[in-house]
Amino acid sequence: MRRMTDDQDQLPARLERTARSLPDGLEQVVELFPAHSPDLALRAAARGRRLRRVRQAWLGGALAVLVTGVGLLTAQAMDRDADGVVRPGPATGVTVAPSPTGPPTAPPTSPPTDSPAAPSASPLGYLPANEQLAALLPEHGTLSSPGGTGGLTPDHTLSSGPGGGTVMGWFDFTDAHGTATVQVTVVDDDPAFEMHSCAGWLASSCQKLGDGTVVLAYSNRSGDSAQRQWFANAIYSGGRSVLVSELVRSSTGGQLALSPVELRTLALSPQWKK
Repeated sequence: MRRMTDDQDQLPARLERTARSLPDGLEQVVELFPAHSPDLALRAAARGRRLRRVRQAWLGGALAVLVTGVGLLTAQAMDRDADGVVRPGPATGVTVAPSPTGPPTAPPTSPPTDSPAAPSASPLGYLPANEQLAALLPEHGTLSSPGGTGGLTPDHTLSSGPGGGTVMGWFDFTDAHGTATVQVTVVDDDPAFEMHSCAGWLASSCQKLGDGTVVLAYSNRSGDSAQRQWFANAIYSGGRSVLVSELVRSSTGGQLALSPVELRTLALSPQWKK
């Protein structure tokens, strides 16, 4: 009984010592386990969205190439005249050599005008993204395997057609340095583009321009292969992202078909901007 009485007498003193030491203990815990960086989750989420967008763009591109190839083969099979000669269809951005047989046909003439005629409007209501990309690529290269989905209207509005909210266009570009697949992907109002500062992005280089545009540059391996992929991403303050990528298929002397500076110039072309 006397021991229990002694313990009861000492209880207030023990509680007082505990109350005095508790704040110090909590401060030590805070120092040992500091709060995580507030932008860490934002950077990781943004990079994940960006990588998913690139994978989706390339998967969509591969499917569109397959559909385009089947369509061309079908069109050629149906476009034969009575002699069995294939007549070339409308121009698609790839030059078709004239047939060596048969007499040359004179082009139709039109009366002279004081000013050049304006280009006819596309029946689609927009200019396909791959045709706009072809006009920007260097003239010293050869273009092949065109593809894409959607395009931009004359007032630079995205018209994605049946492909969803993403506009894409691509070509295989070949020059003395090798062959690479060059693709442009234009997206509006992606949540990943809400951070308009370089601090929120994981990229090898990042620059914020005077008009608020953020320009990223980075590269990685394409899947499990040894092929290298290079990116230039212009993110405009209005919410539009223009991603230009170059997937190196073959290279001579380790040089790129398009340099990182050329990719950046393509991404910042005024015709992609809102």
